[in-house]
Amino acid sequence: MSLLNMSFAAAVLILAIVIIRALLLHRLPKKTFLALWGVALCRLLIPFEVSSRFSVYSVVNITEGRFFEKGLSLSGIPVMPSNTAITQTAATWPEAADINLSPFMIIWLIGFAVCAVFFLVTHLRCCKEYKTALPIDNAFVRLWQREHQMWRKIQIRQSDRISAPLTYGILRPVVLLPKQTDWTDETRLRYILTHEFVHIRRFDTLTKLVMATAFCVHWFNPVVWLMYMLANRDIELSCDETVVQTFGGVIKSAYACTLIELEEKRSHLTPLINNYSKNAIEERIVSIMKIKKVSIMGVLLAFTLVIGTITVFATNSASAAVLTTKGQQENNLQVSAVKLGRTTDENTYNQAEKAVKAVNYVPNYVESFSKGFYFKEAVVTNTEVLDSKSNKVMEYNRGIVFYYTDTKGAGKFKGGAIILSTNPKVTGLPEDPKDAVANTEESYCGDIRLIYSQITEKRVPKGYVPTEEEKQKVNQGLLYFSVGSEEVKILNLQWVKWVKDGIDYNLMDWGYGVKKDELLKMAKEVID
Repeated sequence: MSLLNMSFAAAVLILAIVIIRALLLHRLPKKTFLALWGVALCRLLIPFEVSSRFSVYSVVNITEGRFFEKGLSLSGIPVMPSNTAITQTAATWPEAADINLSPFMIIWLIGFAVCAVFFLVTHLRCCKEYKTALPIDNAFVRLWQREHQMWRKIQIRQSDRISAPLTYGILRPVVLLPKQTDWTDETRLRYILTHEFVHIRRFDTLTKLVMATAFCVHWFNPVVWLMYMLANRDIELSCDETVVQTFGGVIKSAYACTLIELEEKRSHLTPLINNYSKNAIEERIVSIMKIKKVSIMGVLLAFTLVIGTITVFATNSASAAVLTTKGQQENNLQVSAVKLGRTTDENTYNQAEKAVKAVNYVPNYVESFSKGFYFKEAVVTNTEVLDSKSNKVMEYNRGIVFYYTDTKGAGKFKGGAIILSTNPKVTGLPEDPKDAVANTEESYCGDIRLIYSQITEKRVPKGYVPTEEEKQKVNQGLLYFSVGSEEVKILNLQWVKWVKDGIDYNLMDWGYGVKKDELLKMAKEVID
């Protein structure tokens, strides 16, 4: 899953949370929204995909599936719309290409660096100031500390550089109070210290660090900015709710007055610090006054809402990665970017002989072609093909994929490759099926029938909408799409396949653009 896909998927979830928050902020326990923001953070930072038939993306994928009916690529390697071609191209392209940073990547790195430096410098500057804080010699504070002991020792200090209470530190938390605090007002002190204790107990400083990380990674997404602001507010609202529930609803007015008294202008930002912020103070006061005793019905509603939101907005459609071709529908076989060609075992060899020794058959292959392509490496794979219900419908054991390039010896792949795939013939498939493409020709090498096919592959980002002309070409077998590229790319693919001695062969030109006659000549070199 690419960064843009992760950001888009998370944005949909965040917008759903924002709507729910606007409608039910004062009707649900505030922890409900912390749970939802936690899921959004996971969506932003963890490249996971969980499928659900109830996902909001079902409609999107149904529509998308109508456009991409002819085929789909697997990990960037084209998957042709016939059973045999699927077999021959299921291997993974070696991850040895030159690293070329796109303009988008460069811009993203600059933005990430700027945001990271901002958060880091601001936090370090604040922590440097806070280290000048002095211990508090107060009997009530010492008593409170004895009553609220935990495995992380809590320090309570005072500083003349702050105007509102705050907490910082993860493993060694510090509660910092303004030097001008009224130490004789024990009720007010108890409210403040309890609020900060809730922050410490919930690791809110760590939560804010994770949110800052998500902000830096997805700085280009304005919806993430909105999430960062609202999630910080909800952390404070949840702490307020806990304080009121701890002392009882009778303190709501007094506690709200405490917030108003603590509202002061601050001279600098403290993005990774938990504090009494003047931001959205009105929202906090309104929320405090509307806090009600949590009922069982309210808890059940909150639980149902969280599970429902996750199921609908944080998952992919059950068919999100499954697009079928017409020919495959007849054979109950589906092409899936996730499930098709699942590699259960894979080994790479730098010598063709070692790859051949690793399998229980001896395929024809060459060390080099007269056209000037040389053996680079071989990959031995076990591959399973799954249907839409994840049932194995086919298995290709010990297939070998030989890679050839126009440069001798080891090194990085540049520009493309000539790919020779070999697999033992799978029983139950029609003999020598033709590819479901328009440009297909037959010829013979002795009594062996060669099937040459050519098609244009267009790699597009997810959500790309084909033109009417492109739809016609797809229906005519002249074009197919592979979804998942960050930018639109067009490749002319051609391959020759044949069967000899019970072994399927597929010789593909992937990016070099050799002529048809030359590719057929190369196939005959393998046969002879």
